[in-house]
Amino acid sequence: MFPLLEFCSSENHFTPKEKEVSGLQGGYIMFPVPVSQYGNMRIEGGETLATVFGGRVRIEKKPRFKSRLRWDSQTGHFSLHNLTIADSGSYVIENTEGLRGNYNVKLTVYGKCSFLNYAHSCTYILSNIYASTQIKSSHIR
Repeated sequence: MFPLLEFCSSENHFTPKEKEVSGLQGGYIMFPVPVSQYGNMRIEGGETLATVFGGRVRIEKKPRFKSRLRWDSQTGHFSLHNLTIADSGSYVIENTEGLRGNYNVKLTVYGKCSFLNYAHSCTYILSNIYASTQIKSSHIR
């Protein structure tokens, strides 16, 4: 009855895939989608940051990303170093071979004293407390 709706709801390569990554200010992240031979990376709705053609990369000279955006020719992964809060946002990795398609990657950069650090520390401390209680209780038996 609604063939257009049926077509749009079926799986196809036109729907971008979405991924989320996060990192800490001053650290680095590796984007989860490799581009080994042909493709590009850009800011969603904006400028191209890098182009891979025939296994070689051309990283655009954008002041904001100068010397921070890298591409590993062995793995095909892009990485962004010395993260800043301003790096948070959506990026598109377009792969024209292998895992073909557009991949939207949402990057969230947390400040050094953010809730994420606090939560991670608490989880670490609680897991150590739990482990030590397990060891003590096994000695009691």
